Amino acid sequence: KPIQTTSENGKILLENINMNKEITIKVNGTATENPNQYIVRENGQYYLDTTKFDADAEIEIEYSLKS
Repeated sequence: KPIQTTSENGKILLENINMNKEITIKVNGTATENPNQYIVRENGQYYLDTTKFDADAEIEIEYSLKS
C-alpha cells in the first residue's frame, strides 16, 4: 500500500537514500526520464521536489538505502 505523505514546502525527505544507486520515479504509472532532476539537496539531506509535478499526479519513488 502506498505511503501518503504531505509536505508544507512541496518537498518530501528521502531518508537514508543512496544517490549512487538507481532511482526510479513514476508519475501516474509511467517512469520519468532523468529522475535526479526531481531531487534536491538541502542541509545534507535529499528531498523529492513535488512542486515539479501536477498537483493531482500520483508519484511513486523507489531508491536504494545506504548500508
